[in-house]
This record gives sequence, C-alpha cells and structure tokens, in this order.
Amino acid sequence: MATGYVSREPVEQGDEVMEEALGEMLRLLSAGAAGAILLALDEGAMQTKVLTQRIRGYTARTVYRYLPRLARAGAVERDDRPGGPARVVHTLSQSGGNELCDLINRFATASMTHLPGGQVEPEAWASLGLLADLWEAGVVDELSQGPRSLAELARRLEALSYHQLNRRASRFKASGYFGETRRSEDRQGYVLTDKARRTMGLIAGLGRWRRRHRAGDGLSVAEMQTVLRVSLPLVTVPQHAGKAMRVTVRGRAGDPPRTLWALVAEGGGVEVLELPASGCACWAEGSVDNWMAALVDGKPPARCGGETEMVTDCLTSLYEKLWTPSPF
Repeated sequence: MATGYVSREPVEQGDEVMEEALGEMLRLLSAGAAGAILLALDEGAMQTKVLTQRIRGYTARTVYRYLPRLARAGAVERDDRPGGPARVVHTLSQSGGNELCDLINRFATASMTHLPGGQVEPEAWASLGLLADLWEAGVVDELSQGPRSLAELARRLEALSYHQLNRRASRFKASGYFGETRRSEDRQGYVLTDKARRTMGLIAGLGRWRRRHRAGDGLSVAEMQTVLRVSLPLVTVPQHAGKAMRVTVRGRAGDPPRTLWALVAEGGGVEVLELPASGCACWAEGSVDNWMAALVDGKPPARCGGETEMVTDCLTSLYEKLWTPSPF
C-alpha cells in the first residue's frame, strides 16, 4: 500500500483529514484537473490509468498530482487492490466527495463553458483562483457596497496595495468579474458583474460543504451578509416594484445579527441598501445555515413575515439566476 494512504479511506495528516480553507478550495479547483477528476469520478470508481485517459486536456502526471490533494481534502478515496499499481481504484468519498462533486457539477453546468464533448473547458476553471483572491482580500465585499475606484479599494483594504490592484485589474476584467462604470468625468469605478454575482452560489455551497465535512465554520455572519449583498441584485421581480424587503442573518450566541434591505426598483431589479428602507413590505431572517440552504437548495429561510409571497418570489428568482445555465 502506498505511503500516506489507507485503503478505502481519505488521506490523513496526523489523525484528521486536512482542512482546506474556502480560498484554498477555490484555488484547488482553479487548477482545472481537480474539478475534472471529481466530475469524471461521478461516473463511478475508476482505476488510475482509466481516469487519466478519461480526462482530456491534462497530462497523466497532472492527474496523479491532484489525486492526493483531493484525498487530503476528504473528497476522494483510494483503494489499493492486490495486483500492483494498475489495480489502484479511486472513488468519490461518501463523507463529502459526492456532495462536493454535485456542487461543482451544478456550478459548472450553470456558469462555465464546455468543450464539444461535454468536458469543462480547462481555461474556465482558472477564474476560480482569481475569485479566491478577490474574496480573501475583501474586494468582493467592498464592491458589493457599490462602485469603487482602485484608489478607494487600496485605501479600504489592507491585503492589496494600489499597484497590486492595478496589476490585477486587467485580469479581473478579462475573467468577467469586473465591469467599469464612469462615476464622474474624471473618475472611473469598478463594479461586480453578473458573472461575479453568480459565483455566490458556489461560495455558499463550499461554505456549507466545509461546515458539514471539514469541521470548519463554513461562512461567518458577515460573510453570509456579503454573499446576500452580492447576489440579491440578480433578482428580477417586476410584480413587486416599489416594495422593500428586510433580510437578516442571525449568528450564534454573542455574534450580532447582520441586516440589509432589498428595494425593488421600477423595472423589477433589486437594489441593496445598508440603511433601513421605509415601509418594508416583508422580512426574512435565518441563520447562516438557513441562508446557505436558501441559495444552494432553494429552501425558504427559517422565518419570514409581511407579504410572504414577495419573499418567495425574490428567493425563487435568486435561486434560478444562480443555477440556471447562462453563457458569458
């Protein structure tokens, strides 16, 4: 048996499966081979050689390199059967592999370009690494609150300087995550695109996966507020034009709740407000777990009131926008 592997069990470090932070999971997937391996194993157990032949666009060496990483993350199991290396069989783990594969498959179907044979285009995975940078540096949170210039982002963020942001801006635009807007005659601002907003389904799904299977905290209350602030502008509900909804994320004991307001404009699109909107027609609140389930599974929040039909319509529209295929 190969060193570091236990038959039919994930690779371990010490006594526990290696925990991958959310950003690291995005970077792991951004290499392309990791996601391709998961999607290939969704068809069933495969010997290593068969798996390398099944995945196009990646060398056998690349596949060999990423299999242990997925095992350390707890997503893939290796079964060393008698008869030499050719008999090694890989499967999705029952303790998270199948759920992670389903999440990746749904996101890839909804938001990634595919080759004629159905496999995700290798370059399509790379943008997830940029998403990790944007998320961890706080850029996603800042832009969720409105347009920002590079100078404003640099002043507000500690992780990236103006020069670092300037070097990355073209990559963020090329990836489809950044759009530009003219704030005044001499001020250019950056905004999040719909493509960036649609990645919040993946963020919520990975947060829930970590909470369930990697003994992590998933998403914090503040992070869940950011996810909602980013994704709610995808909603279109013209039947509720002029109305506002209060949205609250509850935390654990001692962790204060976070609230934002969603105002439906005349055309039916949603504008997210940080200050209370007068005359809210309805409200919805739930824990971080409740809201992750709402975004990933389409389930209603734990509690709602007022014109509950508006809550249902908004969340149904959001779920559809996150998970219905839309080419970019």
